[in-house]
Amino acid sequence: MQKHIRSAVFAVVPAAIGVVMIVAIVIIIATWAPGAARAQQQQPQGVERKILKRQDLSMPGWEAVMIQTTMQPGGTEGWHTHPGTLVEYVMQGPWTMERRGKPTATYQTGETFSIVEGEVHQAINPGKTAVRGLAILIVDKSKPMTTQVQ
Repeated sequence: MQKHIRSAVFAVVPAAIGVVMIVAIVIIIATWAPGAARAQQQQPQGVERKILKRQDLSMPGWEAVMIQTTMQPGGTEGWHTHPGTLVEYVMQGPWTMERRGKPTATYQTGETFSIVEGEVHQAINPGKTAVRGLAILIVDKSKPMTTQVQ
């Protein structure tokens, strides 16, 4: 009797291990597939952000965030939105801003612009030198400060 049980266990265990390995391979391929590659492409490239100040506002659930951004030549933020308003001061331009459905705009050193809540946009640096900006975001704290989009 023990011999039959042992034989059954030795027959079932390798089959179970094979199924687990196949499931693991399928999960790895599914997460690595083109969808994951697209998500990586949307992430900022050549962009460094430094949060200088974060402060709660008198409006419950909202905060002000001050961020200094440096974008290297060829850098791009990737298309994204914010859960509130962004006001940007160009410290070192030119700063190129693309907005879905609107013409591309370029801002020089000392100029300002703003982005409204939910507007799909991205900054790019097609130039040969780094650009820098100082942004103040007034955002809903319960949501991610930046959401990458397609």
